[in-house]
Amino acid sequence: MRLDLSGPMAATGVFDGAGYDLSVDNAGRIRREGSVDLARSDWDEVMDVPLEAVFGPCQAACQARMARSGEGQRACLVSDG
Repeated sequence: MRLDLSGPMAATGVFDGAGYDLSVDNAGRIRREGSVDLARSDWDEVMDVPLEAVFGPCQAACQARMARSGEGQRACLVSDG
């Protein structure tokens, strides 16, 4: 499944009723400028994409898993990156 994660709530409800037990989320951005020439706004974007864009789908997957499993159940979130 491919998602446009440009908005903070983009993944809300995407896993509801889907029955997934596993979600692998990966996002990244690269800039080719050297660190001396890299604008702060570009650096912020490089850092925000993997941190912010991955959180929404992970949270949505965990919420859906917990809702499907019933009260008192847990979901495990593992981040590799």
